[in-house]
Parts: sequence; C-alpha cells; structure tokens
Amino acid sequence: MTPTPADRSAPFVLTATEGRWSLRGTREPLDAAGLVAAADTLREIARALVEQAHAEAGQPANRCVAEFVLHQDGGIDHWLAPGGDADERRTIALGLRNAIGSLRMGG
Repeated sequence: MTPTPADRSAPFVLTATEGRWSLRGTREPLDAAGLVAAADTLREIARALVEQAHAEAGQPANRCVAEFVLHQDGGIDHWLAPGGDADERRTIALGLRNAIGSLRMGG
C-alpha cells in the first residue's frame, strides 16, 4: 500500500473501537476545511483498504474509478479517479445510468 504523500496528509487522529469512533486534530481542533480534508483522506484510505482486501482474498483488482454522494438537499459530491481516459468516463456514465435505473425500479 502506498502512503499518502506528506503534502496531502490531513493532521488528524482517528480512533475507532467497538462501533464507535472519534476524530481530533493533532495540532488544533479541526475547522470546516480540516474536516473536509480529513473526510477526503478517509475516503482515500477506504478505497485503498478495499483494494487490499481484494488482493488478500486472491480476487482480481477492482479499482474504484468514481464515487458519488447525494445529499438530502439534492446536492451531490463526487470524486473521479485521476488520469481517467475516455473508456473510463464511459464506464462511469454507464454505472450512473445503472444506479439511476435501479432507483426507478425500486431497488
């Protein structure tokens, strides 16, 4: 697993035990920008852990190419893997169409 470059790391400590978690800044309390940076870092960690789990299970790699989060107010956050080509963008668009279709079907 490749560590996050120091210039992109977020200054926080995450503690998780028995279904509970806490997050705190290492130097000072996290402000809104610090919380967003921590959330971005945690999503990177989650993607890397899933890839590692697939490798440990002897399963083929299934790299995450995009994530979308729909908020209650209708806003959307998204992340696209860096360096995606036209084929990858088509895969993302197809995945979004499938997701929307499953909502229409009630699934």
